[in-house]
Amino acid sequence: MAPGTPEGQRRSVWFFLLGLWSLATGLNLLKPFHLDDAAHLLIAEQILREPWRPMSGLINWQDTAEPVFVTNQPHFLFYLIAGVVALAGWSETALHLLLAAFTLAAILAAHAIAARFVPRQALMVVAMLALGPGFLVNQNVMADMPLLALMSLAFLALLRRGGGDRLAGAAGFGAFSLAVLTKYTALFLYPALLWLSLARPRRLLWALLPVAVLVAWGLFNLADYGAVHMLARPRNEGGLVPSPRLAFALLVNLGVFVLPVAALLLLAAPGRLLWGLVFASGWALYLLAVECCLGYPREALTGWNALLFAAAVTSGAAALRHCAGLLVRPGRQGEGALPGRFPGGFSARAGETALALWLVGGVLFLATFPPFMATRHAMLIALPLTILALRGGRVAPGPGLRAAVLGLWAAVGVFVTLSDISYARFFRDQAPLAAERARVLAAPGAELFGRGHWGWQWYARAAGLSEYDTRRSRLAPGDILVDPVGIAAQRLPDPENYEPVATLRAPSGWLSMLDMRRFYASALSSAPVISLAPPREIRILRRR
Repeated sequence: MAPGTPEGQRRSVWFFLLGLWSLATGLNLLKPFHLDDAAHLLIAEQILREPWRPMSGLINWQDTAEPVFVTNQPHFLFYLIAGVVALAGWSETALHLLLAAFTLAAILAAHAIAARFVPRQALMVVAMLALGPGFLVNQNVMADMPLLALMSLAFLALLRRGGGDRLAGAAGFGAFSLAVLTKYTALFLYPALLWLSLARPRRLLWALLPVAVLVAWGLFNLADYGAVHMLARPRNEGGLVPSPRLAFALLVNLGVFVLPVAALLLLAAPGRLLWGLVFASGWALYLLAVECCLGYPREALTGWNALLFAAAVTSGAAALRHCAGLLVRPGRQGEGALPGRFPGGFSARAGETALALWLVGGVLFLATFPPFMATRHAMLIALPLTILALRGGRVAPGPGLRAAVLGLWAAVGVFVTLSDISYARFFRDQAPLAAERARVLAAPGAELFGRGHWGWQWYARAAGLSEYDTRRSRLAPGDILVDPVGIAAQRLPDPENYEPVATLRAPSGWLSMLDMRRFYASALSSAPVISLAPPREIRILRRR
């Protein structure tokens, strides 16, 4: 098939998208269970034991074993994990392949959505998303990639008319219902989906499906443990008012996704001087806010965070410019001006308004409700921000500049992801070694405990260490506590009563330079998303 023919071009697009997916999946297959994976696996264990009472089991994810219902998320993904485990056992490969299906769906849906709004730059849009560190790192066996995939599929189904209104409504709101059962965060997309359905009354009937699904889930919770999970979760301390600190941290984390967008605005957009001034203003605003307004410590004055914040401000300004144009005039703006209507009769301007509702709803939700900020939260609004920013900035890079930006971005994404793989492997590989060393050092009859969460918790348990519980564990003199440094762990009320007897350290190297914890939770202290890592080590302590 000749590459210049329509069929050849479609084949090239498929090869490109499958190449992005292969890279993302290949990297994730190299990674052990990591971060929140362990909690999800423990919940899946409870589902396998008692499928009708998934929230009644116990999980130690803070200081002490508590019922599963204290965790934040509904259980659609966890039931899928349990199903895979029932068929293939606790296989890293099998569970990462489960996530690979969602990664593929996220890439294909992102490309299809971008092709509607920036057809000549659709491949560049999906490449900027899928090659970046935020996307590549945030796969694991966690809920965020499935959430992104299901939200994108829901938006795409309602954006397209093919198959008729009833089928589009069923597909769109069906995918959205599964998204809500993956993470309640998906609710911020609901206004955008309703907007896409306003002109189609038969679709609006399907808009009741997510409501019915949440009611059914709530009734299931009542039968399980006597409360409705979505309503009984801990309330946000700030109520319904957006938090300046959350909004500030959201912009920093968004920069991890839109840094190449800002680069293209500065290098390939009309009025590059104006975008340069916006970028410089964003940098100055970051420094001013950290120094004067938000009460952050001096170490928050990091050039990396300022760069990411400025990139998000620049991209956001371009997106805001386009959204303002939607309000004041229906004129044709940006690259590849859209036709008045999409194929099938759907209003192109209504589609852009839905993108804006996706972005604005996500910003307001994420600046209000999460207890902390992370790149995986920002990932949920990176796609609409990128599309609207490219249209607002009228970006039209040449092939050479496009290749250079994407090549550099891919190098950054792969390096950061390999660093994360190295971080996860340290705790997996050291767990059995630390347990064996503890057995050698322990006196006859001494008990061995392991402290700490994340992927380490899963592998430490497999290595035979008893799980430390702040409230329930009573270590006697001579007992051993294996204590990984620098990860989330149970509180140790009397650390002065423990003496170190051995330490296991990772050798220093290029892949141990970055502190990968910041990609998963940058908290509200504006700690650098990209920063140097402390030494990776595991201490073996003896109770005095």
